Amino acid sequence: MHKHYRKENNCLNCGTTVNGKFCSECGQENIETKENFWHFLSHNVGHYFHFDSKFFKSIIPLITKPGVLTKEYIEGKRASHFPPASMYLFISVIFFLILFGQKSLVKVNDHGKLLNEQEKEAIIKSTIKESLSNSTLKIDSVLSDSTKNKDNDLYWRGKKGYTAEQYEKDQLKLKEADRDDSFTHFINKRTIELGEKERQEAFWESFKHNIPKTMFLLLPLFAVCLRITFYKSKLYYVEHLVYSLHLHTFIFILLSAFILIGALPLPANAKDFLTFAFIMTLIWYIYRSLRVVYGQGRWKTAFKIMLLYLLYAICFVFSLLLITMILFSTF
Repeated sequence: MHKHYRKENNCLNCGTTVNGKFCSECGQENIETKENFWHFLSHNVGHYFHFDSKFFKSIIPLITKPGVLTKEYIEGKRASHFPPASMYLFISVIFFLILFGQKSLVKVNDHGKLLNEQEKEAIIKSTIKESLSNSTLKIDSVLSDSTKNKDNDLYWRGKKGYTAEQYEKDQLKLKEADRDDSFTHFINKRTIELGEKERQEAFWESFKHNIPKTMFLLLPLFAVCLRITFYKSKLYYVEHLVYSLHLHTFIFILLSAFILIGALPLPANAKDFLTFAFIMTLIWYIYRSLRVVYGQGRWKTAFKIMLLYLLYAICFVFSLLLITMILFSTF
């Protein structure tokens, strides 16, 4: 975007003499105040989305030169690059828009034919149902024996259309000593509520929209893992966090490309190759970026990648369980 700078050297904001393009006191840019509509729009929209030259100067080396952007940040070269947190936020918004908008993308069936709207809807409902059935809490081990009958099964299970209101009424019919304790009562009621179709779909939608929040928890946890794994690097925690932001930004870019390409009507062997290429690219990127940032040998880096994978998996499961428990208790 071409900018028109003022010939006058007085700052219009604070009155200080401007020697260059920016005021040394308040930082305001010494540009012309009279501008046409398109210049005004592009200038303001560009600032809102942080789409300036710094973004492109940062995103290209992030993709093509693993670890270099983080290395330069640690070395103090920051003014010429896009802030790591801002870049992560912008790319993550794009990624989750693509991820949650997959139902509007082109899809094909096993025979390579385009799916119609009914088939798309069936796949979405099946995915929701399967995800909920896999993530439903297994509460048998934490329930007291008083809630189970002789067949060692919850008495309300298998009753079609059984509701939370009916559960409350059944509890009131029992003697106080035979009723479920407060914890069991809460778990049972929530489980029955989530067994209702409308509640299932609403819960799954709420879960999907809370995944970005899970990532915000995962980012600092992964930085802790880096701090533990590379404790001899003498880097500060924030510098590990910067690497975590850069790495996850690249992962979101790679996943976005994977989803968009995978939505095309490709043959099965092409999709297999795409998956293989995605995995290999990710492994190579992590390996190369760790070597650049932390400067350790090949085998040592390879070993620490496996350690980081284990730690990351623990953190990922912990984050998902935490968000699931919060939703389960508050939904």
